[in-house]
Amino acid sequence: MSVLSENEKQVFSRRFLILREQMGETQESMASRGRSGFAEAVGDISVASIGRWERGKTAPKAKTIQKIASFINVRECDLYDEKSCSDDRFTIQVRNHLQDRKLKGKNKIIRETTSPGEKVDNGSSVIIAVTCAKKDRKWADWISWTLNAAGYSSTVRVLALKRESSVDGIVEKLDADLIVGLVSGYAIRDRCHHIWEGLHSKSLSSGMGRLLFIEISSLSCPGLPSSIRRAASVDIRELDPQTAVGVTLLGVRQTLGLRSAPPKPSQMNESPPDFPGADHKLHNLKLSQNRNFVGRSSELESLRARLESGLPTALTQAAHGLGGVGKTQLANEYAYRWRDSYQVVWWVRSEDEATLTTDLSDLARALNLPCSTSQQAVECLKQWLIDRDRWLLVFDNVETPDSIRNYLVSSDQGHTIITSRYSAWRGVAESLNVTTFDRQDSIAYLQKRTGQESEEGADDLAAALGDLPLALAQAAAYMEESGLDYEAYLELFQNHQGHLLKVSPPVNEGGYSHTVATTWDISFTKLAETSPAAPELISLLAYFAPDAIPKEIISVAPDVLSESLRNATEDGFPLQEAWRAMHRFSLVEAGPNTVTIHRLVQEVIFQGHSREQQLQYANTALELAVAAISYEENNKETWNKSLPFLPHAIAAANQSLRAKCQEDKAVNLLDNVASIHWKLGQIAEAEDVYRQAMNQGEKHLPDGASILGTVYNNLGTLLRGEDRSDEALPFLEKALDVGLKVLGPDHPTVAIRHGNLGLALRRLGRLVDAEKNFRRALEIDRSHFGENNDAVARDLSNLSRSLSEQQGKDKFEEACDCLRKALEIGKASYPGLHYRLAIRHNNLAMLLRQGGLLDEAEENIRCAIDIDEKYYNLEHPDVAGDLFNLALILMDKSDLDGAEQQLSRALRIFQEKLGASHQSTTECREKLVEVRVMRGNATT
Repeated sequence: MSVLSENEKQVFSRRFLILREQMGETQESMASRGRSGFAEAVGDISVASIGRWERGKTAPKAKTIQKIASFINVRECDLYDEKSCSDDRFTIQVRNHLQDRKLKGKNKIIRETTSPGEKVDNGSSVIIAVTCAKKDRKWADWISWTLNAAGYSSTVRVLALKRESSVDGIVEKLDADLIVGLVSGYAIRDRCHHIWEGLHSKSLSSGMGRLLFIEISSLSCPGLPSSIRRAASVDIRELDPQTAVGVTLLGVRQTLGLRSAPPKPSQMNESPPDFPGADHKLHNLKLSQNRNFVGRSSELESLRARLESGLPTALTQAAHGLGGVGKTQLANEYAYRWRDSYQVVWWVRSEDEATLTTDLSDLARALNLPCSTSQQAVECLKQWLIDRDRWLLVFDNVETPDSIRNYLVSSDQGHTIITSRYSAWRGVAESLNVTTFDRQDSIAYLQKRTGQESEEGADDLAAALGDLPLALAQAAAYMEESGLDYEAYLELFQNHQGHLLKVSPPVNEGGYSHTVATTWDISFTKLAETSPAAPELISLLAYFAPDAIPKEIISVAPDVLSESLRNATEDGFPLQEAWRAMHRFSLVEAGPNTVTIHRLVQEVIFQGHSREQQLQYANTALELAVAAISYEENNKETWNKSLPFLPHAIAAANQSLRAKCQEDKAVNLLDNVASIHWKLGQIAEAEDVYRQAMNQGEKHLPDGASILGTVYNNLGTLLRGEDRSDEALPFLEKALDVGLKVLGPDHPTVAIRHGNLGLALRRLGRLVDAEKNFRRALEIDRSHFGENNDAVARDLSNLSRSLSEQQGKDKFEEACDCLRKALEIGKASYPGLHYRLAIRHNNLAMLLRQGGLLDEAEENIRCAIDIDEKYYNLEHPDVAGDLFNLALILMDKSDLDGAEQQLSRALRIFQEKLGASHQSTTECREKLVEVRVMRGNATT
């Protein structure tokens, strides 16, 4: 059998004395166990296991145990040196042996525990100074109380080293039999180790004082300087209170060289302070963790960063937003995700004061605080929280700051989260606005919750539900119960929104118990209590589009408002108070000039209205929208002025049709909105609204309604202008039929429709039919207006285009005469710049190009460009069309540089306004390539 080295003997001798004393055994009795009994000897010492043993990984070796057992047998325990040496090998070996035996004792004593100097026989007169950093004061108070309770005389001294020269002065004032230093990251940060180095040097030189380090758990410790690393030390990190007491007292006795503890007092007059390291967590989370929780990563990280910033103003966070947006779920997820970093996590229901005080009183009782009434419990709890850290209070569903102000704890230690629909929290808490899901989170939630993978279907459904988390949860629960897929549920929702918003609340969502239809009831009630005008105002908002409603729309036609709203508008202040009240309760997002309301809030309001109320508000909204859309066909200023109101006019018209109120006026409003989009060059938007007007008109108006003829004509004209004459033709034919039936064959409007139909027929190559319609239009207008009216000029212009495409010199000359006459009439009719003059210059230019009259053609097309640039703007599609035609003329004149310049500009406009795949864009791109090939520069 191998024997222990001298170093191993020294290490084991020191440790063995400590272990033997803990067991209450003599050297002889310990050695008598024999070599085979060494494992049992070490195993019995569960109360004082040596530091860091339980954190090792190396397995023990049998020969090591045999060597130490042999050493015990030969009774060489006295052969140890007082001077410290490395004990890492011994520590690893014994630690691993204890782990092998799976002992549960956690007492940890590390490094040597004897110091030079005269030993004290009785500790009753021992004076101990517990030194610490400011942040470790709670640890110091607990250790000092423990020492006093054990019979020592202990005081606490917080060390604050402002400069290196102050070390000696602090050392001189620390006169005690034992100096205890609390080792932590805070202590190193505050440079306490400089003072401890001075104390250690004094102990070594005088032989009077002693120094004991106790490692605590405030922060991970970077380590003691090497000069004091060999001083006595104990480690009470991660220990329960009872074990920490035993290890601390043992370390003190060993450092002082005491054989027994001092006489313990019979009682202490004050209760012990809380043990700072205990992990007795209190949690009362009311909701289960939502296993379907997705997204919100930025909000959660922001919440965590704010609370952990340490800034006093950030320790109370108010998460506010619309009901159903997920505020409670956000707070619940935060509490579950980070609850292990808190000693106390307490959920406080805050809908009313009774439940709030009940939940706070429950926490006070759980903490065993002395109180006989709820008020006393709250006050005791607040005081308890002020002196503690690592706690989180969640005040859920708070009505207003005033309702909770007296219950908030002014502390720089704990954290508070408030959830509320109330939006104005500055001055009480830092505000966190919780909004609806972004679309990707909505899709991810639906896919996870339903198990259906269709991203397109989830996207469409999320859009219809406005990305509101509660609505998504309710829809997912319904689909799960009914077996519907996204498309089927969406169709059902579109036809039965009112019913589906009221069905059972979603399951498996952390215990949330409200439906979309009921979640805003409290807010509506409070709104009525706060502002008399607010309920009517928000009811009216339900009949507009949800986003960016201009506040001024309420004031454009005061006569159509109810008496209360009219009075509020005239006074001004009551109306402002109504806006403010809706924003405070998160029912709208209000800015200086606009407000936004969620579409499902609008739907719930609409469904809550009686038939009479629906008619009332739909009529009011429609009249306001009509007043806001001041559309004049030839006045560009009215188009731009109407632009902010366009989506709200569409919504008001559709709500009016839904309520079966003034259907003809609603369809006419949609037609005007589409025309403004068209005038502004927004072709896709114009077509969409024209089709809405057509579909709604066919659904709600009688066959042959005059406004339907107008919509057919405008939609067909737009499509024909987009070179989609095959699509336009049936609408233009319907428009003419309605005009003939309603207005008669000789009406000027019928002449317009003959002309529009002729243009489509010409585009389709049906030149004879086109010419027939143009001549009929000219006949009607000459009869009605005379020779020099602009309507006649329009008919002449149209006729010329049909004639020019037919064979024969007579046809061409008549076409030129028609266009010159039309332009002459137009200049007299429109003394200023007008888009119709540009059209006639353009038409004449292209006809002249066809006949080879290129100089006159270029002169006319440049006139058209000048008019359109000033009438519209430099980036309008009509300007691009003029530029394209100019390029064609320049190509005929062999001016390829000029042609390339015009085509490049036209292509940029077409791409921006019409898109890369539009036919005009494609034709322009191809012509530009052709010009560059002709120039030998095709790749540029």
